[in-house]
Amino acid sequence: MDRLSRRSFLGLTAGLAAGSVLAACDSDSGSAGPATGDNSSVKLPRYTPPPALPGQLDSKVPGVPTAYTQYPASPAKSVRTPPGSGGTVSTMQVNFGDPPPANNAWLEALQRDLNVTLKQTFTTDSDLPQKTNTLIAGDIPDIMYVHLQKVPSALKAVQQGAFIDLTKYVGGDAVQDYPNLAALPEITWRNSAVGGGLYGVPRPVPAANTGQPLYRDDWLQKLGGKAPTNADEMATMLKAFSTGGKFAFGAITPWDQELILSMFGVPNQWRRNADGTLTKDIETDEFAAAVEWLAKLYQAGVFHPNAVGNGWSEAQKLWVAGTTGFFGGNILASMTYLRGTPIDGVPDPVTAIKPFIAPGRDGASKPGFYEGPAGFGMFSIPSRLGKDEKKVRELLGILNYFAAPFGSAEYTLINYGVLDHNYTMVDGIPTPSTEPKLVAELSGQYVNSPGEATIYIPGPPNQSEPVQRYFEQVQPNLVRDPTMTKVSATNIAKGKSLTDMIQDNFKQFVSGRQPLSRLDEFRKTWKAQGGDAVRRELQDAK
Repeated sequence: MDRLSRRSFLGLTAGLAAGSVLAACDSDSGSAGPATGDNSSVKLPRYTPPPALPGQLDSKVPGVPTAYTQYPASPAKSVRTPPGSGGTVSTMQVNFGDPPPANNAWLEALQRDLNVTLKQTFTTDSDLPQKTNTLIAGDIPDIMYVHLQKVPSALKAVQQGAFIDLTKYVGGDAVQDYPNLAALPEITWRNSAVGGGLYGVPRPVPAANTGQPLYRDDWLQKLGGKAPTNADEMATMLKAFSTGGKFAFGAITPWDQELILSMFGVPNQWRRNADGTLTKDIETDEFAAAVEWLAKLYQAGVFHPNAVGNGWSEAQKLWVAGTTGFFGGNILASMTYLRGTPIDGVPDPVTAIKPFIAPGRDGASKPGFYEGPAGFGMFSIPSRLGKDEKKVRELLGILNYFAAPFGSAEYTLINYGVLDHNYTMVDGIPTPSTEPKLVAELSGQYVNSPGEATIYIPGPPNQSEPVQRYFEQVQPNLVRDPTMTKVSATNIAKGKSLTDMIQDNFKQFVSGRQPLSRLDEFRKTWKAQGGDAVRRELQDAK
């Protein structure tokens, strides 16, 4: 599950000292120079779609993920020759579950396919910043997971030459040597570029992947089934959801209430004005109106009593327990609840649980859904290998394997494991084992796979087409962050503290622990402590 892709993580954390970064770099290693160019001129890989499959639904709306209504009966290979040379390849990967067991049939099968021995280093999502900083300052593995939004010190490392610019290998027509990489979405490549270069192979997710949560449609049906068409009707529904020990929301964060911020027209991080200047979301009248609206609903009991202290995991537990009416995970990952984790009191999740699309505030205008980066981290190759083109191409071949398209033999192994061991086929549907040890075997599956960028929700009944229709409603109204690929030195150094300040004050204002009369004071503090400097640097960035 894409549990980290929240607006809160777009604020950047503290960077490494330049000396420690440079110590890990080799300034003479081929294409491993510093990232100092302009992203507008980046040479993107030429997109080539993967082979079509039975049951494939291609949307007519640009940017909407392809949906699949069936899984191939005989998955075909997308990689004919093992990419590895028989040696050892070291990796650093994020792990969202239990650590893998020592005896691992899935890993053995993967290594046979790759013709390498994988020396894997895992880190949890919470430990990712520390692990990333440690490896960059010391010994960077052959393939390293780099998340620039969550770990901005890695951004500084990229700028200073810690990783290879892969443009000569995958830019333009060169990517045809790696067909599966050519099938990754262009927007994902573009938004992962740094300084005009491609410093890693991204993991794609939909651009429209945040802000519109799942909700309890069965609760709405008990209220007559009429979806709200404006902010007043939305407030009425949220209050009606919050009775008898039930609540609309389980946590207070800009992420969990992003649907409300978008409903009020709050910009996506920044608004670019006609004169080229930038206005931060918290500085807008729309933000003030949204916070005032939420504060009134807090007093009306719409939030769980522990909402101020709750985070994502606590909100998830309340959702699974049937206590809350909304859950703000990314849609493709969250929709797995239709066939995964049961929700207490929901006998038929297919009809009870649906994505929610907020109305416009006044009932006439449409809300602007926030466009995300369309990627969740990337897999980078260290500059120490820059002179060894053969090794670089071997590693790109491995990443090409990991990027195998939906329904291929490689995709099936990466995402489901070994047949009749990690999963079985039930009525043509790959059905994962629920045994913890077998689930843990697949801990290393979070690679640059396109699994989160395609829609396959088999049910029963199959939910791929309805979810694709949801994306078709959201995609045309996406609001882009105008600073998406811009770099601010102050944001690298102070972004985490600035983001924490916004999150903490948002909670205080919504919960009434801080009066709204202090909103202007909070804005002045944010500007003085680095916000204005970030603004200036982003305005001046190419």
